[in-house]
Amino acid sequence: MKTKLINLALLTCVLVILFSCENEINEIKDIQITGINLLETNVILEVDSSLALNINIEPENYSKSQINWISTDTTVAKVSNVGVVHGIQPGVLSIIVKSEQGYSDTCKVNVVRISIYETNDDIDFGGECIALDKKNNIWYGGRGLYKMESESWEQVQFPYETFVTAMDFDSENNLWAATGIGLLKFDGQMWYNYNTDYSDISLYGLNSIAIDNDDNVWVGINKDFGGRGVAKFDGLTWQIYNTEDGLIHGLVFNMVSDQTNNIWFATPEGVSMFDGTTWTSYATGEALDIEIDLDNNVWFTSVWAGVYKSNTNMINYNTSNSSIISDVIQSIGIDVNGDILFAYPRGLTKLSGNEWINYSYDDVGLHNIRSIAVDNKGTKWLGSPSRIFKLED
Repeated sequence: MKTKLINLALLTCVLVILFSCENEINEIKDIQITGINLLETNVILEVDSSLALNINIEPENYSKSQINWISTDTTVAKVSNVGVVHGIQPGVLSIIVKSEQGYSDTCKVNVVRISIYETNDDIDFGGECIALDKKNNIWYGGRGLYKMESESWEQVQFPYETFVTAMDFDSENNLWAATGIGLLKFDGQMWYNYNTDYSDISLYGLNSIAIDNDDNVWVGINKDFGGRGVAKFDGLTWQIYNTEDGLIHGLVFNMVSDQTNNIWFATPEGVSMFDGTTWTSYATGEALDIEIDLDNNVWFTSVWAGVYKSNTNMINYNTSNSSIISDVIQSIGIDVNGDILFAYPRGLTKLSGNEWINYSYDDVGLHNIRSIAVDNKGTKWLGSPSRIFKLED
């Protein structure tokens, strides 16, 4: 009898416990989510990497079964049922978290693939000059000359003991190189030295180059590091322009031709524009780089002041009025989609329409980028003094 009473008591306890648990479960199920907030709204994620998104949900004792995580493109990235995102291939997508009650929030995810090419026993980059030819091939110049062939860098025959500081290609895809010994041309078979063999002026110490719409070659003359202007070569004759003609400073870091064939020059004191007759200058401070976007806007850097955009008026973007990472911008690039790229000592920013997308050093490790080239697939090739970054987004 005593044993039966004990068993009955135990059974009663078990039933009470089960009933209590069921009530607690029902109470949890009855707790309604009243708000969802993702702490990240825009993230960069490398291919084959994972990232846990942080979320605030009210109330705190909600049931996890009440929320769903959704990837808008599972070929680019997938998301687990607890908000861990895994990158699969380069692309852009959104991760959406949604409750049964209809509350939701979204995080934009940019999945990127970064490949790094470094100096080894066969390749000594040691420069910072990178360029795209008319056939969509990538070239790199420094202590030698290299061309990307079948996903690897191949050294190009270069019979000179000099440093390649800048490159450009004419309408016939001839390579023109600014070097320490003068202007060099490579037609794919032979090299021509326009300092000693084909010109009657001294062009030692060239540091920048641009080819205009008429195939005239412009070079910056960096004699004794002080600069003495620019030289224009039309295939037969040379003409030199300097501060006496209207150039704002004799040292030209970079130059570019716009869609109407005006030539723009970046110098230590700002930028100058030459339309073939008249010089116009803007004293905006030291400009390291200058580029023309697809709408013929001129973009140029200003050390410690960010970047300027010029067309009908002048606009300055800096850390106080935009989302750029730093006011020190070393290089500018233009994407095939019209996006503008800004490279810093640590990181990269892409301006896509009105959206600023930052690739910080901590996120992806990009640093010390001095030149940018974008191929027709949208792949970004980023040149630095010791390595090359290939960015696919």
